[in-house]
Amino acid sequence: MYFPLRLIIPLIIFFLSVLPSAGMMVLSLKEIEKNIEREAQYYLQVRAEKISTGGVYPDLAQLRNRLLMYASDNDSYAGIINNTVVRPSSFLDDSALKKRLLPLLGEDKKDYEHVAKYIMQRREYKETSLFISNSGNYALAIVPVDVSTSIESSRRDLTASLVILAQDIGGIKSTSRDDFISNAFPILLFVLVVSMVIAAGIYLYVSKRIKNIIDTTVRFAEGDLQAKVDTHGGGDELDQLAQAYNDMGRELLASQQQLLESNERIQLLLDSTAESIFGVDEYGVCIFANRTCRQVMQTSELVGQDMWGVILADDPETSSPIKYALNNQSQHAEGYVVPGSGTGIEVEYWAYPIQHDDATVGAVISFIDISNRKRAEKKLKSSQAWLS
Repeated sequence: MYFPLRLIIPLIIFFLSVLPSAGMMVLSLKEIEKNIEREAQYYLQVRAEKISTGGVYPDLAQLRNRLLMYASDNDSYAGIINNTVVRPSSFLDDSALKKRLLPLLGEDKKDYEHVAKYIMQRREYKETSLFISNSGNYALAIVPVDVSTSIESSRRDLTASLVILAQDIGGIKSTSRDDFISNAFPILLFVLVVSMVIAAGIYLYVSKRIKNIIDTTVRFAEGDLQAKVDTHGGGDELDQLAQAYNDMGRELLASQQQLLESNERIQLLLDSTAESIFGVDEYGVCIFANRTCRQVMQTSELVGQDMWGVILADDPETSSPIKYALNNQSQHAEGYVVPGSGTGIEVEYWAYPIQHDDATVGAVISFIDISNRKRAEKKLKSSQAWLS
């Protein structure tokens, strides 16, 4: 799967902009909920102190009146759960707890199990205990109070009772959460849009510069060694890459120029010889030819042409000189060449292999026109035959 590397930096900027903002929103929302819980517990603590400082209540009616006196609109309580000194387990009865706690906790069974377990794990309460229900929707206070169960002043039996105060904070949390999200969402959206614009700008900027490098590379591969990558003078990594690329191009262009000059000198040297000389690769295709050879072959260009049938030996059973040389063998013999006109020319030729790393990669063939010599020899033989 193709993934453009130029997307990495914009994506990093995008995530570094959006994720911290979203994380801060989540943390702020949690802090708001914690503040609501702390505030609810504070008010429950104040009311619990007012209830517990009432001394020994003569009866349950007095305790209820005091509860109503200090209760706020958001408060609710489970009534009074008695735990007498003589019978210390009465308030731990599951049905009694359930009867009082479930209505208090909005019939939430999970919250009830959490609160009931909390109460049953602590059999003796000497101080007010504050905690948050399992769902986080209720702040609760368990307040120990003393209630007299006897009218006789000489024999007063005290009942250690528990008053459970609860405040519903689920609605407050929900409202605060909605208000926070409605206020924070435009900010997050603004950060999202700005980060997307910045990321898109960086992506387009980097893409343009990378495309320039790619386009220049394509031109360079097609042979345009003068192609250069645009630099912006910023000294960043892309500028350094572009500068290195341009330096490489200049060096290759200089090397190519030197090679062309060297080839020109070699060609001048070949063109200055009286012999006809040409070279072939391992497939018998011409790779160079001097002026004399081109004149003999009656063509302006031989490079790239198949040379197998150009020069042949006199003896039909003798292999082509090109084949000899490509088989890593030298050959010196007489034969003939077939120029463009189709009329064979008698020649004396020399064929030598071209080797590189112990491998034959081509051959060099040189020849001279011996037509005049052959005619002279024939005349000489005719004269000798006539004289004899």
